[in-house]
Amino acid sequence: MRKFRYDDGTEGVEYETLDELLELPNIDLREYKGVLYANIIEDPPYFNTIYTVDTKTRKVSYYGDKIGYMIDIYDNATPVDPEELRKRVL
Repeated sequence: MRKFRYDDGTEGVEYETLDELLELPNIDLREYKGVLYANIIEDPPYFNTIYTVDTKTRKVSYYGDKIGYMIDIYDNATPVDPEELRKRVL
């Protein structure tokens, strides 16, 4: 996990591994075409940050296309229960 400051002085967090994401209580996981998408449900003004997860290395990458995710992926993806995934990987 990497902490940083936005230009307005507020703090932000960037997650780097699947294990870090699985520690969050507010996460929606979905799998689509072999890629795991992690949607972090946040309070305003940040609303839902999305990461993709490389399931082999467990490293995550920021996925910035929220609209594309909602249109092309969300409805077609298979939900993944975070609690079940926690049991398997932690």
